[in-house]
Amino acid sequence: MTMFKFTYTLNEEDYFEFQKWHYLNSPGGKSHLLGGRLLTPLFCALIIFVFWIAKADALMIIAQAIGLTILSIWWIIFGAKPWGIKTVRDGVKKLKKNGKLPYGKESTLVFDDEAIIETTSENEIRTVYSAIERVVETERYFFVYKNSAQAIIIPLSVFTADSEKKHFTEFIKSNLPGSKRSSWAECSDTFKFNITINEEDYFEFSKWHGLNSSAGKKALRSLRFFMPALSALIIFILWIAKANIVFAIVSIIVLAILSVLWVVYGAKSLFVNTVKINIENAKKGGRLPYGKEATLVFEDEAIIDNSPEGETKTRYSAIERIVETERYIYVFMNSVEGYIIPLYIFPYDSEKNRFKEFIEGKMAESKK
Repeated sequence: MTMFKFTYTLNEEDYFEFQKWHYLNSPGGKSHLLGGRLLTPLFCALIIFVFWIAKADALMIIAQAIGLTILSIWWIIFGAKPWGIKTVRDGVKKLKKNGKLPYGKESTLVFDDEAIIETTSENEIRTVYSAIERVVETERYFFVYKNSAQAIIIPLSVFTADSEKKHFTEFIKSNLPGSKRSSWAECSDTFKFNITINEEDYFEFSKWHGLNSSAGKKALRSLRFFMPALSALIIFILWIAKANIVFAIVSIIVLAILSVLWVVYGAKSLFVNTVKINIENAKKGGRLPYGKEATLVFEDEAIIDNSPEGETKTRYSAIERIVETERYIYVFMNSVEGYIIPLYIFPYDSEKNRFKEFIEGKMAESKK
C-alpha cells in the first residue's frame, strides 16, 4: 500500500546543498575542513622558519610573525569554512563537466509498506527500509541516506502542511529498524552475473576514476605543481632575506631534486593514498556506496541490479560510457557512479567481447 507519493524536480542547487551539508557533517568532510584550517598556519610557520634559517633581520621576522599570526587566526575562524564550501561547489561544477550529475532532475518517490521506489526518466530504484542508514532534516530538505555518501534528496516544499511532514517523519522512523528484506522474480535475460564486490574493488574503481576523470586529472596537476611552487617560494624568500650564497645554492639544488621526484613519483602516490584515506573516512560515516553481493541482469530494455538493499532498474540510455581496465569493466551511469564488473566472471575473452558488443549496441540504439 502506498503511504506517501511525491513528484518533484531537483536542480543543481539542490544537489549542491546536499553535498555542502554532507561535507560539513561527515567524518571525511570534517577531516578535510580541519586540514584546510591548519594549512594556512602551517604555511605561515614555514615562511617564518625560512626567514629565521636565512638569518633575516630580527625586526623583519617579528613583523612577519605578527602579521602571519593575525592572518592565521582570521583564516581559522572565518576563511576556512567558506573555502571548504567553495571547494564543494567547484567539485559539483567539475563533475558536471565530466558528465551527468548523480541525481534525477524529475523524480517520483513512492513510500509503500516495504520499500522506497524512486522513478526518474532513466532509472527505477527500489530501496528496502532496512538499507536506510539515517534520515536527516535540515531547514530545506530531508536527506534519506542509503550509505555513507548517497542519499535521496526530498525538498520540504513537497509537504503541503507541517502535519504531513510530521506524519512522514514518524512513518520513516518506524520503518527503519527491523525492515523485511525484499524479494524479486527471475527474469528473461541476455546476461546475468552474480557478483561479489569488496573494498579493494571499490578502491580500484575510485582510483581509476580519480586518475582518469577531468576533475581528478586537474587535482593531480595541481598536486604536482605544489612542490615546485613551494620550492620557488622558498628560494624567493632566501633571496629577499639575502641568505648566504653557498647555503642558497645548496638549497636550490636540493629543492630542484625534490621537485623532480615529487612531480614524477610523489604526487601520484599521495593522490592514490588520498583516495584510500577518503574511502576510510567514508566508512566511518556508514556503508560504502556499493553492494557487496549483487545480481546484475542485462535485459533487452534495461539493467536490473538486485541486492539485499533493494533493486535498481537502469535504462541503457542512462549509460555514459563503458571502460575496460586490466581487471574490471566499468559501466558509467553518470560522472561519478558506475557498475563494477570484475573480468574474472567471464570464462572466455569471447564472452567478455560479446558482452561489450551488447552494451555498446544498446548504447547506440538508445541514442537513435
